[in-house]
Amino acid sequence: MTVSTRAGIANLPLHYGEASPWLFRRMVKLAREITIAVVIDFGLEEILRRLSHPYWFQAFGYILGFDRLVWMRLK
Repeated sequence: MTVSTRAGIANLPLHYGEASPWLFRRMVKLAREITIAVVIDFGLEEILRRLSHPYWFQAFGYILGFDRLVWMRLK
């Protein structure tokens, strides 16, 4: 993964809502499997580097289902 070296500001708001327990359990399992796959393929340092990148972290959250619009539809 190539990371841009541009500097600036990213507006990536955090979601402070609550997840349904059944969905949260599934999200945790998915996050675990994705994390394990990245560590096996690229190493521990790479998963830490990726999680610290704001855009990658935001995308990872969306993949897991941490999308604020999804929560609004589920409630």
